[in-house]
Amino acid sequence: MKSLLNKIVAKPALAALAAATLLFAGCDKSGSSNGQTGEFSPLGLPKETVAVAHINLKNAYASKVGAKVRDIVRQQYRATEPKSEMKEFDDFLDGTGLDIERDIAGITYGILFDDAGATPGKKPNLDSLFVVGVARGKFSVEKINAYIAKQDEEGKLKKKTVGKIQFSTNSFGTFGLVDANTLLIVSGNPRAKPEKLDATLEKILAAFTAANAYDAPKSFLDLEKAFPKTVLLAHADVERSAFIKALFDSNSQAKMFRPLTGQVVAGEDGDKFKLRAVVQYDDPTKAQGLSGLAGLGIGMLKSQIGTEAPDLVKTLNALKLRVEDKTFVIEAEEKSGEIIRQLEDALAKASKRE
Repeated sequence: MKSLLNKIVAKPALAALAAATLLFAGCDKSGSSNGQTGEFSPLGLPKETVAVAHINLKNAYASKVGAKVRDIVRQQYRATEPKSEMKEFDDFLDGTGLDIERDIAGITYGILFDDAGATPGKKPNLDSLFVVGVARGKFSVEKINAYIAKQDEEGKLKKKTVGKIQFSTNSFGTFGLVDANTLLIVSGNPRAKPEKLDATLEKILAAFTAANAYDAPKSFLDLEKAFPKTVLLAHADVERSAFIKALFDSNSQAKMFRPLTGQVVAGEDGDKFKLRAVVQYDDPTKAQGLSGLAGLGIGMLKSQIGTEAPDLVKTLNALKLRVEDKTFVIEAEEKSGEIIRQLEDALAKASKRE
């Protein structure tokens, strides 16, 4: 299960981040992105989407912590990424003419599930899980489509046309240009039938019209204004998907804390970087139970760490946990300069261990 989830979610999400976060790693601090705002848009996410995460790269470019993370990613990527995948990504950049210093302002991820076969109490079939990545910025339609055609002719990538859009598949997933401002990346279970991918692509393309797009709740849309430089916002609607409920219910402990929804927002506010997570339940006792469990976990972690990692203990001590009726809230904030110092210290210690 974990291995398959890695193939479907972890690897494709990180790889899609190579089309966005790695682009962030190469961007200048102004993050021009050809005038794109980097703000969230539901277009490209079908109505069936049950979980969304959006990264505003333009805000990340402009934040102190984001700039530092950019430098770290730039330094570490080639040292950690397998050579074959690094070359594949480099070939993609060269072949498409994608300029990593200007071309992407933001990327949105959506998770889709086909609820067919989701039986309460049993682990659902992961063939029905797809991750959608919609990157927005400015792209060369001519160069990217020419790259796809050339790679297909040379037998390096598998090309297909859905609607009027040319798609190509590599180890990162299936990608294609919707228009000059939108790059689409879709990944799913490699064992899923081709027709299931085709049907999903058709559904995603239809969602580029507002009538068929994800109906984002107002509480999620409001997260974008939570901080002056909101970098990350995420929302999961558990009750909308029999698939997710089946995942929770397949484990007795997880079932006890199955929420209605969950949200996360992070960003920079003045000289501080802030994070807030909210979990909504249908019963106040569940919110109180999660708060108690979180407090216990934090206490145990601090006792295990002891004096070995004082910075981490300080961060844990700064966490604020509270319950508001049926909602559990956890908040954290730290000065951006302090986060940067901790990142630099962690890198220095890692280098010494090597």
